[in-house]
Amino acid sequence: MNKIRFASLTMAALTLTARAFEEDFESGRYDQWSVEGAAFGKGPVEIVGLDGSLPGMPWSKFYCPGRQGRFVAHSAPEANLAAQGKLTSKPFGIDKKAIRFLIGGGSGQATRMDLLIDGRPVRSASGEGVMGVTQRVWDVSEFKGKQGVLQIVDAAADGYIVVDGILTSDSLDLAPRAEDPRDFLTLRPVEQKNTPPWPDGWVKDPNAKLLFMGDSITAGWDVNAFHKSSPNRNFVNLGRSMEQVAHLLWRLDHINCDGAQAKLIVLMIGSNDGACNFSAQDVAAGVAAVVAKLRAKMPQAKVLVMSILPRGDHAKDEQQAYTRINPLLAKLADGSNVFYLDIFGKYLGRYDMIDRTLMNDLVHPTAKGYELWAEAMEPVLKKLLD
Repeated sequence: MNKIRFASLTMAALTLTARAFEEDFESGRYDQWSVEGAAFGKGPVEIVGLDGSLPGMPWSKFYCPGRQGRFVAHSAPEANLAAQGKLTSKPFGIDKKAIRFLIGGGSGQATRMDLLIDGRPVRSASGEGVMGVTQRVWDVSEFKGKQGVLQIVDAAADGYIVVDGILTSDSLDLAPRAEDPRDFLTLRPVEQKNTPPWPDGWVKDPNAKLLFMGDSITAGWDVNAFHKSSPNRNFVNLGRSMEQVAHLLWRLDHINCDGAQAKLIVLMIGSNDGACNFSAQDVAAGVAAVVAKLRAKMPQAKVLVMSILPRGDHAKDEQQAYTRINPLLAKLADGSNVFYLDIFGKYLGRYDMIDRTLMNDLVHPTAKGYELWAEAMEPVLKKLLD
């Protein structure tokens, strides 16, 4: 009788241990995790969205497209990329076919999530250079009946990892998910509803014959670098940090271009969309919509569409912009009003990786990188402006 009772208690304990693992971090605490090091802070990071951000707020707290809910596990909660640490989950029983999760951040093995079985890593995933998070799934059917432990690791001196929405499932399919609208189409309208889409006066600026539009890559233009190749030219820079295609479309819907003097608009947009895992077709369609809107708003101006630059720690053949988006952007050129200039390859160096002297953060050009862009662009400017 005692043996039967003991066996029943043992089965009950195993059943309790083998519960399905779920973690969305919405408690705001690391209740199911042990914390090592300083990287992950005192608890999950609450993402407020750009419309809720305040001056001086760390970037990690206001921009994480693709997340589920408000909180995420983030290894740079105060935007300190040098901090290192580890989250280790409580053991859980594997009783389903798959583990699904959202992950983003660095692309190297120093920033990753591992599944450990008997203390040995059997599955691993990095952020793959995604800004925000994207959905991943592991097939763990071969480990059914075993105990697993998850570890979220940041061992990088200059990197971070974000994880959200972990759950076990009997489906290996990547199900469609609804994104938080604050990070996408409605984000800029919320932020800008009571302010002009760009500072007043740009239309009448005598330098506005040449306009630059785009995201932070455009916003960061080094004027001195530009003037090395184009000493007698000036421009008005309308680039905005963290801009996506939808944000720029909204601006163009809300500006008055009466009296605009623009003769040429240099457009580089889509990098943030690609980094947020939008498809190449969607990004290209969005850029095409921007071009069409520019031509409708300022029909006297020609548009120079720039290729998207390489981004992240990936070789050339792994770069989404190179392999999928840029060839579609090239098709927007008509040779009379819309032109295309591909400078992607100029930023690659040894082993077809980004040359860090040209893009030291793997996203934005350095002064030398902007010089390279200006040099490549000047013959086109001469042809279309002079």
